[in-house]
Amino acid sequence: MGTLLGFVVGYVMGARAGPEGLQALAASARGLAATPEVKGLISGGLGMLSNALREHAKELTVGSGPAGALRPVA
Repeated sequence: MGTLLGFVVGYVMGARAGPEGLQALAASARGLAATPEVKGLISGGLGMLSNALREHAKELTVGSGPAGALRPVA
């Protein structure tokens, strides 16, 4: 969580520093994404999303309505 807070503070400071600051921020974000803490956070979130979708997939189907609207399965 501290890493994420550091990123947000860095974003605000980088935005004030102009294009060079934003480039440095992008490099920092790439480094942050490579940390075990962030990888674990992303992996856990994707696992939770996968489980939720798997649990509710039987309840939903793609309908023939506008833009493939979802409708409950009878």
